[in-house]
Amino acid sequence: MWAQIERRIAVMLLAAIVLLVLLAAILRTAGYPIIWSVDIAQLLFAWLSVIAANQALRQGSHARLDILMNRLRLINRLRLTLALNLISMSCMAVVAVFGFQLVGINPARTLGSTAIPYAWVTAALPAGAVLMLVTLLQQSVRVFHCLRKPGDTLQNPPAFLASVLTPDTHHSDKLAKESLS
Repeated sequence: MWAQIERRIAVMLLAAIVLLVLLAAILRTAGYPIIWSVDIAQLLFAWLSVIAANQALRQGSHARLDILMNRLRLINRLRLTLALNLISMSCMAVVAVFGFQLVGINPARTLGSTAIPYAWVTAALPAGAVLMLVTLLQQSVRVFHCLRKPGDTLQNPPAFLASVLTPDTHHSDKLAKESLS
């Protein structure tokens, strides 16, 4: 449910950015520039970026090293995924802590030509880190569950785990047929 809400927010932010930039371009051409349009578009883009990054993480769409992952046995791919998630969670926790500090550094600063506090832009960073931390935690629980009871998860893997469980088609059939033993 939260994923659908998050996706709708991302779509609305992208649509708002496109419409705002289009309107600003049209009005600037007509001789009536909107001086705050770039500032608002940057604010919206900051939030869109972190929400879309979490969506990509949830779907397993972030870049990774398949060449290494595909050479490992299935059990080791799952273990490596869990280890990388734990490292990523540590990084997201650090980003969240320093991000919250960044929000409070300059409370009087405003966003360009608007009266909107700049903290709304910087708040996207810790908010995105917390979203990604929660997603990584959920994924880590699923990977751990797969390591403990592989039959359940291997039958119908979540999107983020499907790419880990299925080796690249360029490798031998031996990798595709391996078991967790």
